[in-house]
Amino acid sequence: MQCTKCSSGYYSTLFHSSCVLPSECDEGTWAHSNGADLFCDECQNDTWALENRSECVHTIEACDEGTYANNTTLQCTRCSPNFATLNHRSCVTRENCSLGEYGDIRSYQCKKCEPNFFALPDHSNCVLSKNCPVATYANTTVFQCINCSKEVFALPEHDKCVDSKDCPPGFIGSKIIQQCRRCDENTFADKNRTICASHDHCSDGTYANLTLHDCVQCLEIQLATYDHSECVKECPEGQAPDYIKRQCYHKEPSQNLA
Repeated sequence: MQCTKCSSGYYSTLFHSSCVLPSECDEGTWAHSNGADLFCDECQNDTWALENRSECVHTIEACDEGTYANNTTLQCTRCSPNFATLNHRSCVTRENCSLGEYGDIRSYQCKKCEPNFFALPDHSNCVLSKNCPVATYANTTVFQCINCSKEVFALPEHDKCVDSKDCPPGFIGSKIIQQCRRCDENTFADKNRTICASHDHCSDGTYANLTLHDCVQCLEIQLATYDHSECVKECPEGQAPDYIKRQCYHKEPSQNLA
C-alpha cells in the first residue's frame, strides 16, 4: 500500500487513514505542523484540544467559551444547548449557572455579572438592584436577586427584605406579591403597614397624611381628630379627648333626666 502525501493545508489523521482540515482532526488531537509535515497529534494527559484543534491547552479555564474539559476524550466539548460553567468543568442548564452569573446565549457560557449588577433568579440576565423582580432583593455578597423568605417583603428598591412594619411610609407588605406595595390614591397605610384603608381606619393617635399616603403618629402633645384628618392640641367641639390613646372621640349626646 502506497502512502500518499496530504494536499496543502490538510493534515494526516492520527492513524494516517485520511487527510482532513485542521478543525476535522479527531477529538483529543490537534493540528500539528512540523515543517512540511502536517498531522493530527494526540493531546498529552491533563491537556485538552481546543474546538478548532489549533492547540492543546494546559488549563481547563483555557477551553473555548461554551465548552467544557472532557477528561474522557481530552477535548474541549461544546455544551449547547446547555451552558458551560465558568470554570469549564461541566455543562449545566442556564438556571443552574452559579450565583452572580448569567447564561450568555451567544456563547452558551455562564459568565459573571458586571460590578454592581445582579443575576436574575433564572440567570437570564444581570440587572441593577432596583430592577430585581418582585419579591426578591439584591444580595451584595453573591450579586444575585434572591427570593425573600416567607413573612418578609422586598423593599421598593430591592435592597433588602423587611417586616411589613418596616415598609416605607405609604406602603404595605403585600402577601400576594411579597413586596412592599404603595397604597392607592385616597387610601393610607396603617401603623403596622398591613392594610391600605380610608383615613377613618387609621389607628388611634394617628392622622392620614395626604402626601405620604400613611397614617402618621401625632406628636406627644397632640391628639388625632375623630376622623383622623389632622392632629390638634385640643379636640374640636363635639369631640372628647382620650389622652392615653391621644385620640379625640365623638361625644355621645347628653340625655336630659326626666
